Amino acid sequence: MSLILDALRRKSARDGGEVDRSPRADAVLAPCGDALVAPPAHEIAALLRLAQLGNMRSIRRQADHLAALDAAYGPFAQRLRQLAEGYQSKAILEWVRSVQSQQSPG
Repeated sequence: MSLILDALRRKSARDGGEVDRSPRADAVLAPCGDALVAPPAHEIAALLRLAQLGNMRSIRRQADHLAALDAAYGPFAQRLRQLAEGYQSKAILEWVRSVQSQQSPG
């Protein structure tokens, strides 16, 4: 099970919400076999702004930008693109916030 999916489930439990535990949710949020290397904090901050706006077209463009920035971000960008193409705005927002909190010191 992915660290990201676990983090989303813990956050939802803290917030008193329910998490979709269906296989589809796991398939959307779990890594696709490759390690997901998160981009630098300033790129995540930009992505968070787009996620808060819910602009899927800009998020897809940001995914393309990240993939071009460094091949190591390819799997991250691919997952982001899949979520954006599925109009999974809430999942993107929660995922990006989770990544950002993991990057924050302390």
